[in-house]
Amino acid sequence: DLLTLASAETGRAHLHVEAVDLSALAREVASHLSVLAEDRGQTIEVRGNPGGMIEGDRAALRQALVNLVDNAIKYSPSNTRILVSTGESGGQVFLSVQDEGPGIGESDQARVFERFFRADRQRSREMGGTGLGLSIVKLIAETHGGSVRLNSRPGRGCTFILLLPSRPAGLSG
Repeated sequence: DLLTLASAETGRAHLHVEAVDLSALAREVASHLSVLAEDRGQTIEVRGNPGGMIEGDRAALRQALVNLVDNAIKYSPSNTRILVSTGESGGQVFLSVQDEGPGIGESDQARVFERFFRADRQRSREMGGTGLGLSIVKLIAETHGGSVRLNSRPGRGCTFILLLPSRPAGLSG
């Protein structure tokens, strides 16, 4: 995680730009992580229309989505559903991950994309991780000319939304 951040911030990260089908990517990540979810009695559901294509770095976008789904699995209780959605709205495409976990308090929401920040420090320590996953998601979104946002209410889960331009400007391979 540290190497990923360091490479991107120093401009040494090389993006391999190609056509990326976001709904296929969502299905791939859900399939890949379904074993972890099943171990916790969770299900991962994917919604979206096939053919949501953008130009971007597939490996980087996959990493961002893996980070979001992995967090949803870690922080959601057993016997819950994680919803991964893709779509288009207003000239942008989106990938979203919605969980049924404890949510994140309003005072912590502005900081969740900071390096090493953990809203639930005790639980994070027990589960491992570096505290860099969401900052990597933010960096990947920004590298693609997009953004990431969080909608959350304590006790009602979290929805992380990765917003990307349909045609990212300035992205070069």
